[in-house]
Amino acid sequence: MVDKAADAQYFRVAHPIWQVLILVGLTIVTLCPFRPDLIPYQYMGPFGWFVNWLNTTYPNVVFAIFVVAFILHVGEALFAIKLCQDKMIESPAKWKWTVQTFFFGIASLGILLKYKPKKQP
Repeated sequence: MVDKAADAQYFRVAHPIWQVLILVGLTIVTLCPFRPDLIPYQYMGPFGWFVNWLNTTYPNVVFAIFVVAFILHVGEALFAIKLCQDKMIESPAKWKWTVQTFFFGIASLGILLKYKPKKQP
């Protein structure tokens, strides 16, 4: 007998290393165009120098990177909703996948894409 309830509530958290890396990256990408004074460039080594240079030299490119990242994460979250429906994952697990995928992108979506629900008899 297949445990349909367990499949309907399937949820796995993205790996913590990916969570930290992606959140730090998204924070930098978000702060650069709007609040660059809050970024501690001096503590980020060569990467901090590069981010500061890019932000001061090409602010339009930095803003475009922010817009693209935001659109991609929204798209990934919407795709997670569709995948959950296709894989018969119900609320609240569906919304956990959506929020997690919005924040962590492919690190979360990859787990959901690999998930194969058990076949119904």
